Amino acid sequence: MTEYRSSKAKYFWITLLIGVVAAPSCLLILFGMGQNSGREFSPDDFSRRTFHYNQVPGLDWVILKKTYSDSTTVLEGDLVADKLIKPVINQKKKWHLIWDSGDGGGLISHECDARFLTEYLDMTDDEGANYWTQWNEKFPDSAKIFWPRVADLAREEMYLKIPDVMQAAMELDADEPDEFQLVLDRLAANIYFELGGIDLELDRLERARHRLDRSIEILPSQEAYQKRSECLAKLGKQAESKLDLEKAQATPEISVESPFAEGNE
Repeated sequence: MTEYRSSKAKYFWITLLIGVVAAPSCLLILFGMGQNSGREFSPDDFSRRTFHYNQVPGLDWVILKKTYSDSTTVLEGDLVADKLIKPVINQKKKWHLIWDSGDGGGLISHECDARFLTEYLDMTDDEGANYWTQWNEKFPDSAKIFWPRVADLAREEMYLKIPDVMQAAMELDADEPDEFQLVLDRLAANIYFELGGIDLELDRLERARHRLDRSIEILPSQEAYQKRSECLAKLGKQAESKLDLEKAQATPEISVESPFAEGNE
């Protein structure tokens, strides 16, 4: 009996010793190797926030709640302050992922589409000054046209098309606001038309209709009316579909092809 108690006590102390030695290593893994961070962008008011959290390495177990800190840039604050972007108030503020170091070992995933906008917003000139701050000062009238378009695309999560719009602003002659708007409107109408057509092919009919609506609002065209007519027919709205075909016939032939498509430059 005495030997049994001695053996039991021996195992107790060995287990305790292993626990004491292992605990710091486990904590090091969890709070050292398991530290992750990332950044998000809100299209509601063009703000950013950085987050931190701890995750068990190799697993999806988050052991500490995310903490957030504001990381909105000067440009983004100025866009709102100068009324180039009008914030929208949602019941729950929208946040879109820019990057997350815990996602695939720090790799950029398909969920990080907001980066296609923020990478442009962070552009600097040769002297290190923000490119778009200088652009806004140089072309104040065109800036009033440009930024609402960018905000619309971001709020509809059409980030993959935002580089087309940003590049257009960099290449166009923004000294003439009227001409700038004509080209920008044509480009925006094409983006909504193109993505609406894709949604239609995939039978995402409500979203297709919304995007085709937007294309027609920006620049009415025969192609957009015909495509929306097809969408309305699939939705069972035959009368509206027929009306769109009539509108297509009455609308001057204006292509919604991107003005930057090959042969149009």
